[in-house]
Amino acid sequence: MAQVQKTIEVAATPEEVWDALVNPKKLSAWLECEAGFRRHGTAVHAGDSFRLDWGEEWVATGEVVDAKPGARLVTTWEWEGDDEETEVVYELAKTPKGTRLSLTHRGFEDEETAEEHGDNWEAYLANLATVAGARR
Repeated sequence: MAQVQKTIEVAATPEEVWDALVNPKKLSAWLECEAGFRRHGTAVHAGDSFRLDWGEEWVATGEVVDAKPGARLVTTWEWEGDDEETEVVYELAKTPKGTRLSLTHRGFEDEETAEEHGDNWEAYLANLATVAGARR
């Protein structure tokens, strides 16, 4: 099985980065899609589900496997119409300049598919850094 690994530094606190990962409005902004969560309470918990809609051709769904606010989020990820389920792990660590976000997207059947997703994650994580670091 192939995987993608990306790490970025974000000029924001782990709590602000966490909010960008689980707040549907912020998630929609950095992933450039319509994002929604189905939660069992006000916070994100294991068992919650999500849907990411990029339009007619691209819809991904998944479930939260593990959620430790400000530290770690693990989700499943599956494209509608595809039987391949993958897993995305976001790990956050406080740094002197903000937060180190490490992403691992694993479970791809081949390297080519992993590389395609890796290119997309590169762009999306740059967007996430902007959204999470935006102070109001």
